[in-house]
Order: sequence, then C-alpha cells, then structure tokens
Amino acid sequence: MTKFFDRARDWLAYRASCSTRFHSSLFTAHYSLLLAWVLLVPPSGAPHNISLADKLRMWTEAAEADTQAECEERREQLKIASAIGRAADAVERFNQGICVEREKVERRVP
Repeated sequence: MTKFFDRARDWLAYRASCSTRFHSSLFTAHYSLLLAWVLLVPPSGAPHNISLADKLRMWTEAAEADTQAECEERREQLKIASAIGRAADAVERFNQGICVEREKVERRVP
C-alpha cells in the first residue's frame, strides 16, 4: 500500500510542476503581448499615406520597447543616429515610423 501512495504523491508533484510551468509560460507570453511596443518603419521608397492595416502588414519592425514612450524615444534615437550617419532615406523612414502594440502587429489588425 505504501508503494501506491508514493506513486500517487510523485504523480501529484509532477502534475503540480507541469501546471506551474504551463501557467508561468502563459503569463510570460500574455505579459509580453500586453506590454511590448514595436516601431514599424516603411520600406525605402514606400508611400506613407496608406491605411494602418497596410502599415501593419507591409512595414518592417525596426525596434521594440516595453512602453509607448520608450518606443517613441527609441525612434528619435534611431532618427538622430541616421542623421549623424547622413542617411537621409533612413531619417525619413524613421520620421514616418509608428509605434504600435505588439498584439496589433501579431494579429495584423489596427
């Protein structure tokens, strides 16, 4: 009878650890989806007067941040770095760039 209880205890401990790992990974994924912001920039020479849905589908991810303010700050840093390197095309692309929540980028829905 002791063997049965040992097996049952081991099985319950195993299930508890699986459940914790599963919920932890779900929390991490959910947390990153809610808090991550992405800087999207147009490809070189692309028109900038397109819908948000088209921007989500066609533009390139240039940076990522935890908050919208950090994303905007990163956009400014990249714009300044491009200006210092005299990359006029890159400066214009970062001027047009937008910060969007990661969830919208993943879903491709405005």
